[in-house]
Amino acid sequence: MAIDHRRQTAHAAARTAISSARYSASMGALANWLEGREWRAGDDAGALRRPIGELAPILLSRCHRQAKKRGESFARQSEEERHRLRIALKKLRYAAELLGNLYEPAMTIGFIRRLKQLQDDLGDLNDVRVARVIVASLADPNAPNTGIDHAGRRIITWHKRRLARTEPKLKRRLRQLCKTEPFWIGPAPSDDLHQRAASFASKNGPMLMSGGPSRSG
Repeated sequence: MAIDHRRQTAHAAARTAISSARYSASMGALANWLEGREWRAGDDAGALRRPIGELAPILLSRCHRQAKKRGESFARQSEEERHRLRIALKKLRYAAELLGNLYEPAMTIGFIRRLKQLQDDLGDLNDVRVARVIVASLADPNAPNTGIDHAGRRIITWHKRRLARTEPKLKRRLRQLCKTEPFWIGPAPSDDLHQRAASFASKNGPMLMSGGPSRSG
């Protein structure tokens, strides 16, 4: 069947990729970069020595600006533009979840919950987009009314109608997120921030305290 053939072809391509000299060289280069702490050699290396309490709002604001920019004119966006918005929201969510421990839970929970909802909604849209591409690639162009083509198109049509009904809710959630004040805006009490930064560093390993992994030998 076409599906089995596609799966086997993909597995073969993956095996070839991870067995290649290029893959081995890439893994070796990454290991050397980590072992040698090469991130300290860049032009922005000085920023890595700043306290996490100072860096957190900078990193979060950068992700937040990118997400808001990607969300502009949402109603007129193409599927690809909405996919890029989903990626921007995912980056913001991961940053918020990682750095949110520096702030009061009451300030972070609602913001992260809205991000999760939006990410799920946009992921649903992207799943249908990808499914349409997969069904089209599996269908025989010389026999467009085959079972997989017919069934796939019917399922995708059902999902598109479902998404059309839920889009107003998605738009409302995006507006609510844009209006929500970021939890990292505004000064935090210095003693509390320092205590949270120390706790954050201890939970995330010595790498944050020393600027990188310790070298052995």
